[in-house]
Amino acid sequence: MNIFAIVGLILAGGIIALILMLEKRKTSQMISKGIAVKRSIYFYKSQYTFITNASDLAAINSTINSSVLSEAKIFSKWDFSQGWIKFENHAKLGTFDALLEVGETRNERHTYHFRFLSWSGPEGEMNRHDVLSGNILLTAVEKAFIALDPDTGVEQKILKTK
Repeated sequence: MNIFAIVGLILAGGIIALILMLEKRKTSQMISKGIAVKRSIYFYKSQYTFITNASDLAAINSTINSSVLSEAKIFSKWDFSQGWIKFENHAKLGTFDALLEVGETRNERHTYHFRFLSWSGPEGEMNRHDVLSGNILLTAVEKAFIALDPDTGVEQKILKTK
């Protein structure tokens, strides 16, 4: 191996390390600001069922912090009559879709199911950018439910993925 190949490998390794360090710093900043929370890196493989007194999907949608989501390039569309809100991430580094839909009523409390529908990486994995954006989205959804009903409960079920 010649000297140029060795220098090239060292530079490439340094650039990759720098990118990873900057991503970790960005994630830490989002967590310290309360925009994201510390989670398992595989949180996106689960369905989250929110059990709440909140009965109006339109109110839930309007309570979700849209300014935080638009900054993360996450947009929503909805059909309240059909009982769903779809979230789309349109970031340059990767995309994902997520769905919040109305579930069954349990003991006079309403349920809503939240899950990520697609992943952009190999074998159903999200890339690092998607994981942070997904964390921001899930945090915004959780905060909306808690704002509407502080007694909201959540169940997590791991889904089979690609």
